Amino acid sequence: MILKAEYAATASIWRPEAEMQKYFLFMLLGQMIIAKYFTFLFIKGYEGTGMMEGVRYGLLIGFLFMGTYFVQFAVSPITVKILVGWCLGSLAQGVLGGMLLTVLYKR
Repeated sequence: MILKAEYAATASIWRPEAEMQKYFLFMLLGQMIIAKYFTFLFIKGYEGTGMMEGVRYGLLIGFLFMGTYFVQFAVSPITVKILVGWCLGSLAQGVLGGMLLTVLYKR
């Protein structure tokens, strides 16, 4: 929703909304795969050192995703605002997800 105007301004490079709906299961599957491996990697490196462990992990994963967004920016005509939004979003999602795993995960 935050980037809605930016997406509208670059509508020609995205699938139309109706067509995106046809691929919703692929979006859902992709999100499930990301969530599974986000959790799996957290558990593999879990040290039990507290909330900052989750924050650190989330930042690392957020920066990993940021790399893919810079590549996407280089090969697709997305705007700088979309790039910045995706980067900030990946950091926020990573940190919040890492913090959530820190609270929920018990060995």
